[in-house]
Amino acid sequence: MRRVTPTDLTDAPPASAADRKAADEELRHIEGQAVATRLVGRRIPEVELRSAAEGWLEMAFMTRNAAILYFYPGAPSQTLVTEDRAEARDFRDHFPNLIRRGYHVIGVHAQTAGHQLRYMMDGVRHFLAADPRLRLADLLDVPTYQADGDRVYHRLTLVVEESRVVHAFYPVSAPEHSATQVIDWLRRCRPSGALGLLRP
Repeated sequence: MRRVTPTDLTDAPPASAADRKAADEELRHIEGQAVATRLVGRRIPEVELRSAAEGWLEMAFMTRNAAILYFYPGAPSQTLVTEDRAEARDFRDHFPNLIRRGYHVIGVHAQTAGHQLRYMMDGVRHFLAADPRLRLADLLDVPTYQADGDRVYHRLTLVVEESRVVHAFYPVSAPEHSATQVIDWLRRCRPSGALGLLRP
């Protein structure tokens, strides 16, 4: 058997753009699975976050029965704003379906509560919670990154029952279909709806 020499490695053809893209996607998938595995089973901490429409939301209390908790950047970049609004509209459109199944919907972002007004103009009826200090990121170990010089949330969706994470969607590569992805999972894994009835 011929030995492989350094020259053989040097002469190897460079990876194609398609190969690099496939490798990047595989890495993202592996990292995403690691994040999801880490979050499942964790309890939502007792943290109060500001809502422009509802005042203060105590997160452990809000998720005490069942809730969909989705995190989004909320950064001022126009691309991110477009994606944020598309995601919020998808949850807006599927809001009645999720409520029938027994799940509150709460969108969490790293900006101030005033940032939420543009979403209210879009007819969003679910809760929006401002977390400018990223308290949930630190207490729940939710992934973040830098955008426009600010630390913001990665897109992430959690299914929460009795204040405990039971499933995580990460990464969220198609925010415009984020709620649709959640409902597909609920149909498969929670055909009878939430574990308990929402208390008033």
